[in-house]
Amino acid sequence: MTAAKQLLGWFEYGLGGLILLAGLIIVSLEILGRGFLGFSLLWSEELSRYLLIWTVYMGAAAATRDGSHIRVEFLLHLLPDRWSRRLALFDTALCLLFTLTLVYAGYLLVEDSRFLGLRPTDSNLPVPIWVFQSIVPLGFALMSLRLAITLLQQARGRGPAPGGPDPSGALGRET
Repeated sequence: MTAAKQLLGWFEYGLGGLILLAGLIIVSLEILGRGFLGFSLLWSEELSRYLLIWTVYMGAAAATRDGSHIRVEFLLHLLPDRWSRRLALFDTALCLLFTLTLVYAGYLLVEDSRFLGLRPTDSNLPVPIWVFQSIVPLGFALMSLRLAITLLQQARGRGPAPGGPDPSGALGRET
């Protein structure tokens, strides 16, 4: 499982880095164009907004990977270790069910938009809206994958401690 976690980590970092780099290039070109060359890219603001939304979803997947989402943990610390681990297992299973539901709902959203041929309103981009909406099922699929890995580890007694980050690190390296 370590190799799969490492590959998944590199994919997440690579995709997140490419999205950030693309946004930086687009915004920089717009600044240079407006400020020094006297032209404007009509689509730059819109595309940079969509890339920012993609970055947020990638950040949520990274937070899932690292176990750093905000959650109420006081009960985990009050219970004995055995019950705390059971509650953490239940919590992870519930989160996995939630993210899988959102993968499906996101897929339906993308499919409906694709089927109807929807385009962003008042857009200068010749790209259908479903391309940008595809981050919803993709982002939640990445979160679901990370939660499934955590759930398997917790079920085997090797997962992150309740209320703590994943000890294997961001790229899946065992410490």
